[in-house]
Amino acid sequence: MLEQEWRLIEQFLHKEFPKDRELWLDYIKYLSSSDEEIYISVLNSVYKDRISDRYIDAIHHFMDKRFGRRYQLKVMVQEEPDEELIIVPSKPLESNKPQKSFQPNLFDSLEIKYTFDQFVVGNNSQLAYAAAIRISETPGRDYNPFFLYGGVGLGKTHLMQAIGHEIHKRDPVLEVIYVTSEQFTNEYVASLQKKRPHAFRLKYRFADVLLVDDIQFLEGKEGIQEELFHTFNKLKEDGKQMVFTSDRPPRELKTITDRLLSRFASGLVADIKPPDLETRKAILLKKMVKNKISLTPEIIDFLSNNITNNVRDLEAAVIKLKSIIDLLKEKLTIRRVEDELKDILNYHTGRKNLTVEQIQREVANYYNISYSDMKSKKRNDSITKPRHIAVYLAKQLTNLSTIDLGNEFGGRNHSTMVSAYQKIEEEMRNNDSTRNDIEHLRTRLMRV
Repeated sequence: MLEQEWRLIEQFLHKEFPKDRELWLDYIKYLSSSDEEIYISVLNSVYKDRISDRYIDAIHHFMDKRFGRRYQLKVMVQEEPDEELIIVPSKPLESNKPQKSFQPNLFDSLEIKYTFDQFVVGNNSQLAYAAAIRISETPGRDYNPFFLYGGVGLGKTHLMQAIGHEIHKRDPVLEVIYVTSEQFTNEYVASLQKKRPHAFRLKYRFADVLLVDDIQFLEGKEGIQEELFHTFNKLKEDGKQMVFTSDRPPRELKTITDRLLSRFASGLVADIKPPDLETRKAILLKKMVKNKISLTPEIIDFLSNNITNNVRDLEAAVIKLKSIIDLLKEKLTIRRVEDELKDILNYHTGRKNLTVEQIQREVANYYNISYSDMKSKKRNDSITKPRHIAVYLAKQLTNLSTIDLGNEFGGRNHSTMVSAYQKIEEEMRNNDSTRNDIEHLRTRLMRV
């Protein structure tokens, strides 16, 4: 009855997500319908997760616009039996090690620039760096798994890939695989489509070193989490090294299964914090040498003080300033630097039309309190601190005055807003947990 409606939805999805068609959309099949429901089938739970994560909002929007109503979409999983994985000894001889259908190429996946020599170590990354060095010297023996977390652009991927480079340099025979969570998911889906999941498993479950980047993107994807769980167990049993990165620690990954979280946390968990002033200067100097550019001490100080949260932005600034010097043959001044880098400097970033309500809701969700608590008169610590953090972020990420902010937080006065801001500012200097929370929230808000 509703097959025609589904065909329209299908056409819309093909147009809206053209790059997804071959890998995902062509494997979604119409089954049947009733007056209220449309039944479709997918290959497995990974596809079901994909529909929920990526397509359902677009489908609902299309239904509202085209049909003036929403039909319930029922997704039926029709798993096909996988071929059995051939079990081999945990340390097979070269002659009887399973032959893989495709061999990973180390230098196809690791960027040449991400080495230990190019990583600037500061107070923000000492533990993570020391652990990475140890792991590269004795993979699989100490700190396995190694779970590295931190905000965007702080060097997690750099340090992870440096481990891969160093291990390969020390022992080129070892099989090192670097993969993002999205690539891992896509390869698994492709192996199911070709009915060759055994080839996927032989690749990943018999690696000597497995490096998986941005593990937070597996949140809510139960099917692929299941596959990673079994891969983890096999590699751990065989004494193979695993390294994972994320934008937050394991305990804050909300929809990763408990048994997988416990495995992430079973080794060493370390973070990379935003670099301090001296580290930022050291990074700038290193990037200047690499890009063969000379900047005045005044400009170095200006950049170090105004690009504080993201190492990638420091490199981007150096590259852009070099282009001005090389291409336009101009002498740089502070005013020119400020004008050219206004999209990077901290006091310009973050003000992307965020509203106080968006900030309040994001903070409330993060701390598992209600949005109404942001404006309430409740004073218990579980509510007061998140409210103060919301005030801090709203002051930084919007252009509102403290008087206007007070109105947004339940009619509080100017001095209350100033006091809340100063409390969090002080706590950030002395409390790593609070500083990490705020950096994670800032990253989330940049995605709103």
